[in-house]
Amino acid sequence: MNPDNILIVDEQSFGKICTALVKLNGFSTQWASGSEADFHAWDFDRYRMVITSYPYGKTLLQQLEGKQVALLVLSDYSCGNLLKAVESNSNFYCLVKPVDFSRFNDVVNNILQTRTEKVAK
Repeated sequence: MNPDNILIVDEQSFGKICTALVKLNGFSTQWASGSEADFHAWDFDRYRMVITSYPYGKTLLQQLEGKQVALLVLSDYSCGNLLKAVESNSNFYCLVKPVDFSRFNDVVNNILQTRTEKVAK
């Protein structure tokens, strides 16, 4: 796992915005707009964090369950399925859109810092 590598799985417009924000924080990033079929072939262990939108990346919720990679989900709304997935896994985090870009950067940094501290213990 690359300590500074973040994967962004989202539609082109929002994926590019997230990519730019993450790069501003000094992280290396990859952006993908793959189909659900493509998700099964990805090696998520190469990444420290995956960022996606809901419901666009809802398949990732199941695929990343039990993995060490953090998942940050950005959603236009909250629903029972999303809240259940997020609350049942300590590696899942959620922000509701519209996203305050300054807050987004803080959240990404805090998640990665907290996860680094947990691993070091």
